[in-house]
Amino acid sequence: MLRRRSLLESMTPDHDGQLIAAEARSRRCRTNLALLRAPLAGLDLDTRDQATLTWLADRDPDAVNAVRALLERARAAPPIPDRVVAD
Repeated sequence: MLRRRSLLESMTPDHDGQLIAAEARSRRCRTNLALLRAPLAGLDLDTRDQATLTWLADRDPDAVNAVRALLERARAAPPIPDRVVAD
């Protein structure tokens, strides 16, 4: 006999201790992952890079936006010389 899952069983704790629906969390992660990948377009990302981005995508929106902004600024910055000489 199949048993219906209760609403509480379909929820997962958020990082702030609140309960949110697993579906909403999954949607948030997909959206955040797209935001994080955008400034990395055209780069070859390995499995570890993908795993890190996925982990970051599950953080709160402020953290995701801060990392995204940092990636965008780094992408727009001029290249760093291969050899930096320290005085």
